[in-house]
Amino acid sequence: MNLRDFADLAALLARHSLHIVESDQTQVEELAEEYWVQARRLKREWQNQLDSTVEAREHWVPLAEEFLVADLLTRVWGATLLTVAERHRAVRSRALVQQALGWNLEIRNEVLKTMTHRWEEWSCHVPALDLLRRRLERWTDVLVSPLMSRGRVEEACFSPERALEAGPTYDEGRYHAGATGLWNLTGAALRVNVPDRILSASARRSLHEDQLQRILAAFPTAAFLADGTVRSERFRRIFHTVRETIPPRPVRVPNRSNRPVH
Repeated sequence: MNLRDFADLAALLARHSLHIVESDQTQVEELAEEYWVQARRLKREWQNQLDSTVEAREHWVPLAEEFLVADLLTRVWGATLLTVAERHRAVRSRALVQQALGWNLEIRNEVLKTMTHRWEEWSCHVPALDLLRRRLERWTDVLVSPLMSRGRVEEACFSPERALEAGPTYDEGRYHAGATGLWNLTGAALRVNVPDRILSASARRSLHEDQLQRILAAFPTAAFLADGTVRSERFRRIFHTVRETIPPRPVRVPNRSNRPVH
C-alpha cells in the first residue's frame, strides 16, 4: 500500500461524491457507524505511535506524512457522509461523523504541536513537512468543493471560503464535455504532491486498507456507465442534454454594402 493510494481514492471519491449523496442505495447509518469505529481505532493507533516516536526524527517524520495524507481522504469521506446524513435527515449519523472528525483534529493538533516545537532541531525535515501540510489543506478544500452547495460540510474543510470559490469549477463543470479531462488532471496533479512511499506492515496499515475497501464499496452501481465512465445525476443529465441540443443562434453579420464609402 502506497501513500499515493490515499490521494487516488480521494480524487475518485470527490469525482463521484454527488452520486453517493443522491443514491437511494447509500446506507448512511451503517457508513457513519463504520466511520466512527474506524476513527476511534485509528486515534488510538496514531496517539500511541506519535508518542513513542516523537524523540526519533527518522521514525516520526514518515508517521506525520502518513497522517497528513490520510487526513485528506478522511475529510473528503467525512464531508460526503455529512452531506448524505443531511439529505436523509439522519441526525445521529451526522453526530457520529462530527465526533470522528473531532478525534482526527485532536491528532492533527498533536502533529502540528510537535512540528512547532521541533522546527529548529529537525532543520529541513519539518519545513518540508509543513509544505506538504499546506498543499494538502488546499487540495482538501478543492476536493470537498462539489459538496459545498449540497450541505453543511464546513467541518471537513480548512477554508470554506476557498472551497466555495472552487465549487463552480468542480460541481457544475463536471457535466461539460471536458469534465473527464478536468478530473483526470486533478487526480494526476494531486498524486504528484504526495510522497511516493510504501507503508510498512502494521495494525494501522490494516485499518487503512479496511477504510479504503469500505469507501469503494459505498459507490453505487448507478454512478458508472457500462464503460466505467461517470454517470451524472438524472436531472442534470437531462438539463445538459437539452442545452447541448438547442441549435445555436444565427450570427448577425452587418450589411456592409449599404455603408457609405469614404
